[in-house]
Amino acid sequence: MSRPTATRRRRGTTLLALALAGAVAGVLPAGAQAADRGDTADAAAPRTTASGTLRVAHANLKFKMSGAQFAADLAQVVSSRPDVVSLNEVSRRTPAQLATRGYASFMPREKGNGNAVLWRTDRFTRVAGGYRVLVEKGPLKYDANRLATWAVLRSTTGGEVSLVSTHHMQNPAKFGPDKPLRQRLYAQGMQRIDALVTELSRRGPVFVAGDFNSQFRHDDAWGPRRTLAPAGLVSAMETRGVVPTHDGGGVIDYVFAPRATTTATAQRVTSLRSDHKLIVNDFRFAAPTTRGR
Repeated sequence: MSRPTATRRRRGTTLLALALAGAVAGVLPAGAQAADRGDTADAAAPRTTASGTLRVAHANLKFKMSGAQFAADLAQVVSSRPDVVSLNEVSRRTPAQLATRGYASFMPREKGNGNAVLWRTDRFTRVAGGYRVLVEKGPLKYDANRLATWAVLRSTTGGEVSLVSTHHMQNPAKFGPDKPLRQRLYAQGMQRIDALVTELSRRGPVFVAGDFNSQFRHDDAWGPRRTLAPAGLVSAMETRGVVPTHDGGGVIDYVFAPRATTTATAQRVTSLRSDHKLIVNDFRFAAPTTRGR
């Protein structure tokens, strides 16, 4: 295989720089419009603001696990009664397998999507949902069809919250071919999440959870910590501590919440049969402010 020329290397570097500049500005590069399926993310404001607390759980339940292993891991995921749940790698699971007592689930079945959102039925009703394409294809086989599933949930008190569940590309700082191009594609995917968060935020607080395949401590320029900051999101690990989320010791799964309106009050990580660990974060909503006449 021939080596890349200096011109090609410069071109790849330039494209990455443009993508990162777009991420900072919150604007998608030309030709990189988000592909969305499902209900519209943008809608009228909820009747009341979110209040109280919210427990968010996230787990990547390894694709190749047996049905029995999956069932055992899902039982562990909901054992602490999270209010909302993000799951990755569940594309081969049937609605019956995703059904667990006290919860409903949403997972669009397009393009091999393996990201699901679950919620407590005694607290929430889903009022909108869909999926967004982050990366159509890339140099690595597994780059294709990287998606995010989103759901808008209305609580019994009328306030709305949204959860975005995603599983991004394998780490483009570590895996080729063409790492600069893969980093640009990763950044593009994060821009699309950022745009989705901006749309959903008009309805209420937005939480984003997933296997990001970007090491937390590396704080990659194209990674989620930096690219979601303009949307006002911060990982719970920033205040609750950095803990391994993968059997290999990596920190690649985390939960983001609105910095201005929530406070992370607790974090727990539990081993599963999957090669990823379960992470559960508790959040407290800020008390709504009132304006004087």
